[in-house]
Amino acid sequence: MEISEKIKNLRKDKGLSIKELSEKTGLSVGFISNLERNINSPSIANLQLICKVLDISLIDLLKEDRESVITLKSEDRKLLFTSNKEGTKYYNLIPDNSEINGSYVVINPKCTSENVRWSHSHDEIGIVIKGELEINLSNRKIYKLKEGDSIYIKKNTPHKYRNPGNIPAITHWFSIKK
Repeated sequence: MEISEKIKNLRKDKGLSIKELSEKTGLSVGFISNLERNINSPSIANLQLICKVLDISLIDLLKEDRESVITLKSEDRKLLFTSNKEGTKYYNLIPDNSEINGSYVVINPKCTSENVRWSHSHDEIGIVIKGELEINLSNRKIYKLKEGDSIYIKKNTPHKYRNPGNIPAITHWFSIKK
């Protein structure tokens, strides 16, 4: 996507008219209009003014966009981590260049994270794809999840898990990178 198109989209996303962007940047209406139609070439100073108003860094404005759809085939998942003690395997569910964390976690039957209490600096969502899972939040409440159930855990909430079943629990976990 061209810079001109990015600026136009960002301006519209912020609910600003060309005139309002002009007033906030001190650049003329004609200049901004021509810039958005890719007729003018902006200076770095002009881009910095526009970026400040649109609340985006110059680097983010200039970097190339990723494809809007990225696929990751199941056979291309990378094993990220194995814990034999906890009976778990962690795989990537989303490509590394995404702004979302996504993990495919397999928890063996009767395995637990009893000695590890997870707590993250971000909210997360877990979904049980196969099997069952118990989530213990802050040692106060245990949530029993079955296939198709999901759980939302707020950031900084200590939690641990256990697979009470006789088959591996397959779970998907998502959070937003910060």
